[in-house]
Amino acid sequence: MRATYIETAADVAAGIKLGSTPESIVLDYKEHVHLKAHTGDGESPTKPQAIATDIVSFANAFGGTILVGVREGSVHLGVYKVAAGFANVPHVGDIQRWLDDSVRNHMHPRSVTFRSVPVPLPSGECLLSICVPPSANLCAVWSTGNSSIKFPYRTTHGNRYLHPSEVEARILNTARAAEIRLRSLAHTPNTKVVIASLVCKQGLESAQARSARLRKAQAERRPMDPHTAQPKVVYAPQTHVDAVLTSFDEHQFELSITGRPVSVPYGSVQEVWLGPQNVVQLVLRPQVMVPQNFSTPVWLDFVHRAFG
Repeated sequence: MRATYIETAADVAAGIKLGSTPESIVLDYKEHVHLKAHTGDGESPTKPQAIATDIVSFANAFGGTILVGVREGSVHLGVYKVAAGFANVPHVGDIQRWLDDSVRNHMHPRSVTFRSVPVPLPSGECLLSICVPPSANLCAVWSTGNSSIKFPYRTTHGNRYLHPSEVEARILNTARAAEIRLRSLAHTPNTKVVIASLVCKQGLESAQARSARLRKAQAERRPMDPHTAQPKVVYAPQTHVDAVLTSFDEHQFELSITGRPVSVPYGSVQEVWLGPQNVVQLVLRPQVMVPQNFSTPVWLDFVHRAFG
């Protein structure tokens, strides 16, 4: 699942069909956000912890958009909430400041990434879009009232909280960063990738780098010989295997190599970046599972070329 960001009126027109588009694991609707300074009679101010929970839950899952100014309806006996109409969101600037101040006070780390974007519609309403990318690190919501901390994440049916054992597993999961990076680069099915190995080459730092190191040493009042260049290790990518990325799931992705499927755990990804001609480049650790019918000579040739 890839995050969906709705930031313009064109995005709303393309992605939100009134009466039919439901909330999802990457999309949430809110009709309004009431600030205490602008709350009218009979209205209760929106609690910052509630919005912080929604933002953090997206960050801990696949990311997504919280769209403020969308009235909710229900279909199929109320099981799914769908967009029923648009409502103007007043005081958008005040809400954005409130998000960056009061709401962030309930997030850990406080630097959880999100952006809020006003979305004026041709019909006259102005929505507020809160776009949340997925986080490689586990994020939490801090309750100042009872000094508790929780780890929410987004599901197809709203938010739920991680069990302590799930929290431990997520903290120890070093593969999530690779998964997020790979999903962000592989936008379409059957994405072409190149599996590479990295070759270390010994070299010397440049004069510019040496000058920068000297300035830093002087600022920190540390002795340093300004005439001696430090050795430097350069990693040069050497491409080996062309492949096609065919599918993702929660724990692994599948490559097609010479027409044969290879399942690769995210933990096997050492580096991933976008190379020439926008081709995804992968450096893998040698931890790959293959089906039993993958012939030994082809497999050994792949391992030799991909991992040296």
